[in-house]
Amino acid sequence: MAAVVGLCGCGRPASRVDDPARPADAPRPADAPRPAGAARFPAAARLPASYIPLSVGHGPRYRPGVHPRSAVLEAAALRGDGLPCEPALGPRFGVHVELFANRHVVVIPAGIGVFRPLLAGAFVRAGRCYYPLVTLDPTGVVEIAVFDDPVTLGTLFELWGQRLSSTRLAGFAGHRVRAFVDGRAVPGDPAAIRLRRHDEVVLETSGSVVPHASYQFAGGL
Repeated sequence: MAAVVGLCGCGRPASRVDDPARPADAPRPADAPRPAGAARFPAAARLPASYIPLSVGHGPRYRPGVHPRSAVLEAAALRGDGLPCEPALGPRFGVHVELFANRHVVVIPAGIGVFRPLLAGAFVRAGRCYYPLVTLDPTGVVEIAVFDDPVTLGTLFELWGQRLSSTRLAGFAGHRVRAFVDGRAVPGDPAAIRLRRHDEVVLETSGSVVPHASYQFAGGL
């Protein structure tokens, strides 16, 4: 598997992940025709020059996949007692989430909140239905449906199938989890943090990194 350099590569489009299997002159998946109802690809966003590259840690804990709980969540949505799963992406706003453990990046994968995602390289091309929070690429950009009920960081981790608490960050447990929003420390349970438009959220454990205070989102988010 090709190494992924942290979500902080200076001057590179945030939504692009190189695919070594694709020829250099081949069109990116975003340029290819999409089937009806397909998820839109996020437009390129650029990271501020202040972003410092950090490497992804070694081992599966640093690349946790999406737990196959989506079927359970969809069944709850169909019963009317769970999060709604809509057949198309409606109006959304962006939040950027970064995770660090031992001063290494923990990758937030594409496909969170997408039932049966169809992937094209590192991008979600389509899905059976979409929950209020989705990730369409592995850059940490979370797209959140515009609706009245507030959503929290805990909702994102629930859809991901990973655990989050004051002492647990996905596969990392036993050390304090520090949370920052727009560069400011947020005390208490990180799962309770409400996600608002254009928040820059940083979680770190077992080591300290300088939290970023902002993120330049692509147009439309």
